[in-house]
Amino acid sequence: LARASPHCSLIHSHNYSPSASPSGVPGGSSNTGSLVSASWYASWHSSNFTLQDVSWSKYTSVIYSFANTAPNGNFIALEDSDKQLLPQFVQTAHQNSVLALLSIGGWSGSRYFSYAYHAEIMNYDIWGSWSASVGPNAPLDDSCAPTAEGSAMSAVKAWSKAGFPIKQMILGVPTYGHSFRVTPAHALNSSNNIMLYAPFNKSAQPTGDKWDATAGGVDECGNPNVVGGVFNFWGLVYGGFLTTNGNAASGIDYIFDNCSETVRTLSPFTNYPRSSLMGPFELSLSCTTPRRK
Repeated sequence: LARASPHCSLIHSHNYSPSASPSGVPGGSSNTGSLVSASWYASWHSSNFTLQDVSWSKYTSVIYSFANTAPNGNFIALEDSDKQLLPQFVQTAHQNSVLALLSIGGWSGSRYFSYAYHAEIMNYDIWGSWSASVGPNAPLDDSCAPTAEGSAMSAVKAWSKAGFPIKQMILGVPTYGHSFRVTPAHALNSSNNIMLYAPFNKSAQPTGDKWDATAGGVDECGNPNVVGGVFNFWGLVYGGFLTTNGNAASGIDYIFDNCSETVRTLSPFTNYPRSSLMGPFELSLSCTTPRRK
């Protein structure tokens, strides 16, 4: 199983001209109105997830992350990336008839933007180990939640109210989930159903998949690095939480949150009999749920 991000298919919203896409690459005018399946390629993981590991046949476009902005708006900066990798990425994408795109900005690289044509709403990390309780990583809606921490719908409404055109907004969604250690007494309610906003043990953060952050050293802001507890989609499959098609594996309990339209899963820790691993994962059920307009 290649570590390619799962995806929801979207209807293409732009009329690309043939000159906007390489010959034979999805996105040209002949493909206007077709389904678009896109994912990011994390360049910082290229040493253990090469371009050959990408399941190119699953996607119509793949976005290289990241390049930075430069003082001169006519150039981009690649000081935090492999300068040879980007052209290789473009060449490999075109060889597989996939549209190669470039994400500019990253975590702190948008300092030279003087105007915005598109606003990408980063609808993830809304709830996590820093929160007061378990909660959805990427809620679609939070107007019906016990605590409104943010969501795709509230973000779109805020940007729209500020005068930004909805047609120029892009919604970013995650392919990973956060994990929490929850005691059985707090994991289930009186009806034996999974608690959507259960309290958790902040001092015992579970370790995520093999790409998870580890404790030791400091980050770019000088804060101590800690275990992240993050599971990517492939990590959930390898860890036995999900099957390869995104369904809950045998022995994994889950509940669908009709407000945030996300999934909470619950798994017992075999080495911690008095604890359980709980995580909100926006996976196959979230992708197939009818969207509200």
